[in-house]
Amino acid sequence: MRFKTIEEYNAEIYDIDKKLNKYENYVENHPEKIGVQGNYKLLKHIKDELIKERNQFLPFIQREELNIHLNGDIIKNHSVPSTVLIPIMQKVIDLNYSLVRSIKEGPDVVGKFSKEFKDDFCLNVKAFEAGSFNIIFEPSVFSDKQVIFKDTFNKKAFNLFFEMLKCGDDLDRLNEIHDSIGTYSIVKYRELLNIIYSEELDILFEEKGSTKSKFRLY
Repeated sequence: MRFKTIEEYNAEIYDIDKKLNKYENYVENHPEKIGVQGNYKLLKHIKDELIKERNQFLPFIQREELNIHLNGDIIKNHSVPSTVLIPIMQKVIDLNYSLVRSIKEGPDVVGKFSKEFKDDFCLNVKAFEAGSFNIIFEPSVFSDKQVIFKDTFNKKAFNLFFEMLKCGDDLDRLNEIHDSIGTYSIVKYRELLNIIYSEELDILFEEKGSTKSKFRLY
């Protein structure tokens, strides 16, 4: 079972609005057209229900965002070389997959991720924003494997990610949470750190939501 994204809700609402606008003048000028009046009322009802459904998901989805703010000499005019950006994004995605698997299947599970697994727990890049340089990640889909209105596997993975960030590059401290995250996650995390340090980046990780977790690496 696949749940709609906010963008899909907005697209449907927009399409219905266009139809309602076309109907509006006709309905006002032809009150005798019972069939048209009925269709107009039905479309308004569908729009109201879509807005209601969408608004139920908004607080949940907003707390599922992971923002990464990049600063450093390598970033100029709000742009960053793709040779730096793409590896960072890939390491974050790989680490997210690994943490989700550790939570879902256990920290000792290794091997390739199936296509179905990647589809279910993929992160989309929601936006690039001006400033230093800001990347916003969010889950691409919600499925019956991601329980709505409770912390999803992606949300739990974000929480573990921040626990790892608190350890910095201290391997002893990382080993203390090994039973939660597994060896593979530690490897992927250290690969991400290597990119950050080698490019001399000042990077702020921020999770949107009630906790508003933040962590900066220099």
